[in-house]
Amino acid sequence: MNKLATLILLSSLMSCASSTHQTESIESKIAGFEDRSDSEVNPIPSYKIRSFKKKSRGPASVGQELTKDISKLDNKKVYFLSLYEQYLTFSDLYPSFKKDVKTCAYFHQEFSSYNDKPKTWSYQLREDIDDNIENVVWHLPYDGERATKATLPLAMKEHMDRTYYEISKLCDNGFSDNYYVFENYISLAKSNKVYAGTSEGANSLVKTSLVFNKLLIDNLSTKKKVNIGRGLASKSEDIEYTEISFRRMQALWF
Repeated sequence: MNKLATLILLSSLMSCASSTHQTESIESKIAGFEDRSDSEVNPIPSYKIRSFKKKSRGPASVGQELTKDISKLDNKKVYFLSLYEQYLTFSDLYPSFKKDVKTCAYFHQEFSSYNDKPKTWSYQLREDIDDNIENVVWHLPYDGERATKATLPLAMKEHMDRTYYEISKLCDNGFSDNYYVFENYISLAKSNKVYAGTSEGANSLVKTSLVFNKLLIDNLSTKKKVNIGRGLASKSEDIEYTEISFRRMQALWF
């Protein structure tokens, strides 16, 4: 789908959301993006949260005041850095499937700065992944079916390849279908047309790439703080761009 067509869809979504005679749910509006053309770069797998429970508070790391430089980053840069951060996390879990992003013309400064900073967190693949059918992990597609324990690595390889392809497109031209959905969700949240702290809002969120990926990471891995030493620590801010994205979507608790 080209940029113009995507913008037309977004305009239509905003128009519908502002109607005083709204009969269609926000979830169904967001779901409309699933019907994009075969040229879509990185389609988000279908998943629905059936047992919804809101967390009591957001992550501590983003409860602190953000630096001036971070607050000045526009949504496009935050989206790119979040997706790149998530791809590197997937690569920690499945290193044999990693494809190196060597250059990024559109986000050159942000890309270079991110790679220059030492990692402050490490991720390890869980030995026992919850086999509950509601686990987002088992909603990854592989060969027309849901992933199983036997096919999960192959399903993750395909998911990583799609994510890498989207990152490549972002580096080339600065946008993707998933970015526009992210940007639009932020607009809806700011105008109180969607609230993430409800079952409907949560199921709208999981149709965004960053939230789906975050759920995958949470269910696939364990997370540990990296001891990088005082010298490096003084030069490295403990910033997780995924959580900054969640802040902008008003979904820190997710």
